[in-house]
Amino acid sequence: MLGTKTDLFNAASGKMPKRVFTNTDFGGTGTTTTTTPQQGTYAEALSRKGLLAQTFPSLAAENATYKTQTGQLYGPYATAVGAPATKTFADVLARTGRTSSGSGKYGGFRNAGDLTTAIGGAAMNVRDVTVPQLRAAASDYYTKLDKGYRGALGPLTGFTSEYNPNVVSPGNFRIADQLSMPQYANQRAAIKSFTPTLGSWYTEQAKPAEEYLQTAQQLEMTPLSQLATSIATRGYGMDANLAAGKFAGLDSEYFKRNRDAEYMGQYGVPYDEYTALQKEKEDALNTAKDQDEADALSNIESITGFSYGALSPIAGQTKIQMYNTLAGNYSYKDLNNDSVLTSSNGAGVVAAYKDFIANAKTDEAQKLIDSIDTTPGAESLALLLKALQNRLVTIPSKASENAIIWGTPIDQ
Repeated sequence: MLGTKTDLFNAASGKMPKRVFTNTDFGGTGTTTTTTPQQGTYAEALSRKGLLAQTFPSLAAENATYKTQTGQLYGPYATAVGAPATKTFADVLARTGRTSSGSGKYGGFRNAGDLTTAIGGAAMNVRDVTVPQLRAAASDYYTKLDKGYRGALGPLTGFTSEYNPNVVSPGNFRIADQLSMPQYANQRAAIKSFTPTLGSWYTEQAKPAEEYLQTAQQLEMTPLSQLATSIATRGYGMDANLAAGKFAGLDSEYFKRNRDAEYMGQYGVPYDEYTALQKEKEDALNTAKDQDEADALSNIESITGFSYGALSPIAGQTKIQMYNTLAGNYSYKDLNNDSVLTSSNGAGVVAAYKDFIANAKTDEAQKLIDSIDTTPGAESLALLLKALQNRLVTIPSKASENAIIWGTPIDQ
């Protein structure tokens, strides 16, 4: 893949002969020989490595965000989509085909259903198995190539075997610090002179790894239905139109399969069962909430003598909040002696207020509201009493005034 031990030794010694690498792991045709031109830089190669190492789904997600913000395509996404298919991509599809050694008339399978299932499975394996293999091969390739790069620069320092000034690390920092001393001027010059040649070498030698990563992206961006159609037509001679129809639903099937696997791992049940269970829980909570609200409405009306809707505009509370206001306990100043506290729940205070109004004790009723209004923690009860005041005192008073204005006797 990367070259022989002799090749690496020569690179470490600054000798750059023709480089030889093989490309057979994923369907390549064999050995390829390239020269090392004085072009391309190490930084450019690292940049391509970073972009190609991104999965296509992550590129698509970044593109969606970028397009929303700018109205344009995200550069790496556009590049990935616009790149021509790699040779390795074609090789992967070409070697993904007939898998049965049986004698059945359906590509070695006994029936058409088994053949269809096998082709769909082959397409899924391309995504689930081949893509990770490609990325792992690229990673292994880069690991060896990076070691060769470091090994080629290190001996030039005169005091270490590996060195990479482009990577931030304590070791590289210490080496650079030592190289900055006056006595290492010749070594600095040698490294500076050799770096462009080494960068060109790295750029050329990284091409197989870049091919693997680019192929992985292309396999990820190709719909499974399209992969399966290609496998069916190339590997089994199936009619292209028939294959397109047979595998039209494969993408949805694959998505659901992966989603179920994810939910099984997180929740122990497939997605549909999980959502059904969540709906049951939600329905049960809603039922309980509805019952609670029904109980609250009944309680509010029986205690106050008014519906929740009649009181809520001034009280400003939900049904459950108003219910809790009536059930809460309060200690407030006695109406006749400020130094004495009177304790009661909200329902008892409301009953006392209604009794004052029924017996025309409007002063005592107002004192009760004022006392509750100044009681810490009783703000909601004070609002409820003011809502009752509106219904029991304010509205009837206005009705009486209107009756007098229009000449209607109040007692008729």
